[in-house]
Amino acid sequence: MPSGLLTQEERDRLALEGGSFVTRFCGDELAPKLPGPGLDLEYRAPGGLRAPAVDPVQLATEALERVPLPEPDITMAPAPDIPQLVNLATFLWLPSEQWQPVTASASAGGVTSTVTATPVRVIWDMGQGDSLVCDGPGLPYRPDLPDDRQPSDCHYTYRYSSAGQPGEAFTVTATVEWETTWSVTGAPGGGSLGTVSRSASIPVQVAELQSLNVYPRA
Repeated sequence: MPSGLLTQEERDRLALEGGSFVTRFCGDELAPKLPGPGLDLEYRAPGGLRAPAVDPVQLATEALERVPLPEPDITMAPAPDIPQLVNLATFLWLPSEQWQPVTASASAGGVTSTVTATPVRVIWDMGQGDSLVCDGPGLPYRPDLPDDRQPSDCHYTYRYSSAGQPGEAFTVTATVEWETTWSVTGAPGGGSLGTVSRSASIPVQVAELQSLNVYPRA
């Protein structure tokens, strides 16, 4: 940084850069501070001699934006590309690979904040005005087992058909809620960042089978 007996032109130019001047004086502190051999000026750049502090919370916010949260890949049985049936259970689940903690980090000035997001529940909006909450991804449907012996209790039963709905279908939405926490190295901090969510939707048709009783002729 420049110092010494600066000309007025140099002082004006450096002042425009946003810095400041401090006086360095060698000698009797009680003596008048007059220009001379014992008086010197030192220029300090903007921000002084100390680098600006790094905010670990801001880094955690940046890391949270980088966390690769997947959109839910909705899977169900019967499969969503065929009509579901009224009064027949529809089993719901997400792929197990989407049910893993994910992390991301952000660094600056020797400080690193790391955010971890952990899935905790799925909220299923089935399109009939109510929802189902499952504390986990659910489990795939097993065709070799009856409905009452399926390994998952994440299922829904439609009460009426989707006839008359837009596109003749209900909109099924899966929303995964993720609990987020953060930790930091190089500075104090860490804790909870609350809950974030990701959603996906698909159209699902629901049909109603009519039965007809035919009495045998006498």
